[in-house]
Amino acid sequence: MNPEDSTTEATLPPGEDTEIRGTTQGKLGWFDGFSMAMSIPNGIVTSLGFCIAAVGAIPAMIFWALSSVLGFLQTFLYAEMALMFPKESGGIAVYANQAWRRHSSFVGPLATFGYWVGWSLTLGVVGETLGGLIQSEWLSSVTWSAHVGPLTLEIPQVIAIVAILISWVANILGIQVAAAINRVIAVAFIVFVAMVILAPFVAGGWQASNLGSHIGDHPFITTMVWLYAAAWTVYGTEISATFAPEYRNVRRDSFRAMKYSAALVFAVYLITPSPPPASLASRPSATIRSPTPCCWSNGPSAAG
Repeated sequence: MNPEDSTTEATLPPGEDTEIRGTTQGKLGWFDGFSMAMSIPNGIVTSLGFCIAAVGAIPAMIFWALSSVLGFLQTFLYAEMALMFPKESGGIAVYANQAWRRHSSFVGPLATFGYWVGWSLTLGVVGETLGGLIQSEWLSSVTWSAHVGPLTLEIPQVIAIVAILISWVANILGIQVAAAINRVIAVAFIVFVAMVILAPFVAGGWQASNLGSHIGDHPFITTMVWLYAAAWTVYGTEISATFAPEYRNVRRDSFRAMKYSAALVFAVYLITPSPPPASLASRPSATIRSPTPCCWSNGPSAAG
């Protein structure tokens, strides 16, 4: 017997069929769910750099690694919930609604809204970060802007809107199209992360003495703030449970997707804060154009 299968069989009631399927003729495997969760490690671009700049590389490694461990442990709970509702799409939002419905008809929908609005707002943050990166790299000479009422649109916002629309179109074309796109993105992102981690060692100049900590005069408050920010970023691997009815085997595939994505997130956020700061802190002129104050964009002051 496969050890991974026996791991989750223990979570099933006695006599329960281990081949739990959803409402569809299962179209997705665990790697598809894993790919869907690869939006989570993009926090190394949108969030992690801020933390390194604010408190240093060592605290950032601790904060994000600790949050990733908690996120990994949560996957066991979400896998159990996926087995409880194998025919319902929606993941954590559905589980929250089911938990509250016997107590209140208002709190359940509110919890569902609160869950999905977080993902929705993240689209704007990630989209604008993407737009800023593209403008910084290829369109730095473009200064176009337009005013729409109280709002000002510039190149990053336009790119963000286009990216969100493309994502929406990919989703309405069906789960298989979205999964195929995400498989490509997942592989590309893993390659990108590997380059970020390995490049400083290949280029030379990595020194552990360059890793620092400047957590400030209020360590407890600072720790709580950044643990919250890290949790917001890394807990999202439960998104794999959203597609539970689409898996070929709900029990096996949902658990594997969440387990492997959470393990990768832990590795990414534990290792990534170290190489760039430790390498670039010794290079006063080393900067990379970036729309966000990432760990290497502000030179020595942010590399700490």
